[in-house]
Amino acid sequence: MTTTALERRPGRPARRVDGTLGAAAERFARLTLKKSEHTQATYAAAYARFARWLAAREATADPRPEAFTADALAEYLAELEQSKAPATVKKERAALNRLAKYFHQLGAIDATEILMIEGNRGASANRSRDALDAATWKRVKAQARARLAQGPDGRTSPEAAARDLAFLLVLGEMGLRSEEARLLTVSAIRPKRSDGITPWLRVHGKGDKRRDLPIPTEVADALLAWQELRARLDLDADVLFPRLGRRRRDGAFPDAGPRYADGHRLDDGELSGRGLRDLLRPILLDAGVPGALAHPHVLRHTYGTLFMRRPGARLEQLRELLGHASIETTSVYVHQTAEDLEAAVLARETPNPLAADAERRRRRSAARRA
Repeated sequence: MTTTALERRPGRPARRVDGTLGAAAERFARLTLKKSEHTQATYAAAYARFARWLAAREATADPRPEAFTADALAEYLAELEQSKAPATVKKERAALNRLAKYFHQLGAIDATEILMIEGNRGASANRSRDALDAATWKRVKAQARARLAQGPDGRTSPEAAARDLAFLLVLGEMGLRSEEARLLTVSAIRPKRSDGITPWLRVHGKGDKRRDLPIPTEVADALLAWQELRARLDLDADVLFPRLGRRRRDGAFPDAGPRYADGHRLDDGELSGRGLRDLLRPILLDAGVPGALAHPHVLRHTYGTLFMRRPGARLEQLRELLGHASIETTSVYVHQTAEDLEAAVLARETPNPLAADAERRRRRSAARRA
C-alpha cells in the first residue's frame, strides 16, 4: 500500500544530525559558538526554551532539527511578543538565527526562509505581522492567472501554472502554513457532510492536529482546473501539489511524482520548502511585492490580516481557521490603522465643525484655482 505524504513526518533533510534538536543545540552553544561562557549559557537557555515549545507543537518529547521550520519560528516569535519585551524577543531571535545557520551549514535544514522572517520591531510595530494589502494581493493573484495564458511556449507550462495558482490561493485565501499545503493529498478535498456539496479541505497541522476548512469558490475553481490537468500526469502518488520538474518536448514530466534510490522510495513527490519558495517568489516579485516579503509565509499573514478587516470578523473564528493553539498568537493579525481609530471615535458623532470648516476652505480654494 502506498504511503501518502500525510502518513509520514514532514521534512526531508539532506543530512541527518545525530540526536534531537535540544541536544544538538546544546552542543552548538557549548562547543561551537565562539562566545563567552555567560553568552553560551544564555544561548543554551534560549535553545532549551525553544526545544520545549517545539516539543509541545510537534506533540513529541524529542523533536529533531528538521522540525525547526520557518512556520515554527514565526509562531514562536508571535507568542513571545505577547509576553516579552521587544529587546528580549530580539535577543531570542538572534540566538535562533545562529542555530538555524548552524543546522543549514550541516545540511540538516534549509534556513533560507527562516532567516527572512521578520521579528518584533519594537512597540511602534504594534505587534503586527508583515502582510500584503488587499490591492497588492489582488495583483499577485492576477499575475498568477496571467501565467495560465502564456501558451505552450511560455516560461511556465500550463500544468505548472495551474498548480501554482491553486497552491497560491490555498495559502493566501485559506491561510494554510506552507508545510501544511505542501503535504496536502487529493483525498483531503471532501464534501461537507451537511449538504454533500460544499467542498471542504482536511488539513493536518502541527502536532498532527486536524482541522476542516470550507473552500472558498475562488480556490475551488482553481483546484478543479488543476485537478483536471493533474489527472493527465498519471502520478504514482496522492500528493495534491506534486513536484513537476522540467517538461520534455513530448509534454511529459520525467521528474514528477515519487523519487526512488536503490529500490527505496525516498518521498511521495511533494515539493520541498525551497521548491515552494522558488515557484512563488517570481510571481510575487512580478506583482511588485518587495523582495523582503516575497516568501510563502507572507500569504498566511495576508490571509489573517485581510480576514480581520471583514465586517463582523471575530478573532475566535480566525483562530480556528489558522489552527492556532492560543488566541494570543492570533491577535497579531488585528491591525488598527489611524483610519480605523478615527472611524471608531467619530462614527456616532455629528459632523465635526473643524473638519467641515476645513472642507469649505478647500472647496473655495479649488474653485479659485479653476
